[in-house]
Amino acid sequence: MRRAAGRPGQVIALTRQAHGLTQRQLGELAGYTQSTISRLEDGADNAYDIRVLRHFATLLRIPPRLLGLADGPDTVGPHELERDVKRREFLELPAVLAGTRLESWDLDPVQDRISAAQVRMVRDQVAALHTLDFQFGGDRLHETAGLLLARVQRWLNDCTYGPAMERQLYAVMAEVAAAAGWFAYDAGLQAEARRYYNEGLRAAVLAEDRALQARVCQHMAQQARFLGRPREALGLAKRALRLTEGRARKRLIALVAAREALAWAKLGDTSASRRALDRARETLDEAKRDRPPAWLANMNVAEMAGMAALAEIDLGNFPRAAELTRKTLDAYGNDYPRNTLFYTVQLAECYQRMGDLDEACRVGHDALVRLPEVTSTRSRTKLRAFRDTITRAAPRERTVREFVDHCAVVGI
Repeated sequence: MRRAAGRPGQVIALTRQAHGLTQRQLGELAGYTQSTISRLEDGADNAYDIRVLRHFATLLRIPPRLLGLADGPDTVGPHELERDVKRREFLELPAVLAGTRLESWDLDPVQDRISAAQVRMVRDQVAALHTLDFQFGGDRLHETAGLLLARVQRWLNDCTYGPAMERQLYAVMAEVAAAAGWFAYDAGLQAEARRYYNEGLRAAVLAEDRALQARVCQHMAQQARFLGRPREALGLAKRALRLTEGRARKRLIALVAAREALAWAKLGDTSASRRALDRARETLDEAKRDRPPAWLANMNVAEMAGMAALAEIDLGNFPRAAELTRKTLDAYGNDYPRNTLFYTVQLAECYQRMGDLDEACRVGHDALVRLPEVTSTRSRTKLRAFRDTITRAAPRERTVREFVDHCAVVGI
């Protein structure tokens, strides 16, 4: 049996929960018993069988890479035609993401004592949530992460542990809070995101983990820039850079440098922004052989090009921004649907700013086609803003009217 890498059973479990399916319902769609689905999610041997995983990647529209598979043709069972009809009917339901629940993991401490295994389980679940975020977006994930954070906080307050475990618990609390903050940010819940980030930063300080502090600071820098506070964003990015001095991952350092570049661009300093971007690219190039943690899985050449494009937009260089955004989309392919939607809208914005309304609307239609796969308020808000801008620019243009009609059909 050819085996896949990673923890694919957890990805399948969380994707099933996100779709609002029970194990029995998923089994009916896939042609398996409930007990087989249970064993698969718990990590039994069938959870690493490439043929089985390709079947579930097709059924649930999970990018193969997220299940530890290389891209390739799907291998399906003998009754796939009938199942494919069921799959299409299921995936066309209006509420694709019905929320996730904390199930299938025994996270409760035994006799009020915390073990390293329970901390690992929390980290595994957070990693799986990040995997779902790259596919769907944060709208249906921030509540689950918040529940997980509350559980870790209860452990800290109510259980027995030594000094080493205390630092581990504060570290995992910071990781969960950072994830919850990011999901809330993507869901458009800025006050909630800030609260989670503040909790994450305090926990990272108590864990005496400088890299974790830097991680949270770069999230806060991103939010400050989004909220129109570029000086605050710059200060947070610089603080994060100082925190990465030492043994921090190269990908994290590259991301922080990119945050600094975006803050400088928002302030209109072209030279400083491009110097920071050059540092970010060089550092990322040094990180090619590193295996990134789940939350940094998309910090690659494609994402760097997309962030550079965003800086060029702020600097008013729209042709260059369009070129970089196309590079991002070409590199992403079918991976990271949430990011692909965001950058598709960004490309449409570039064409609109360049005065090419026909191409802007064509790309806008592409974004609308991708929209049902993603639940990201941040991306939907960006798409609505593009619709409003292009409507004000040319309300009587046929291509604009057709795009606006398409928006109405999909609820934008």
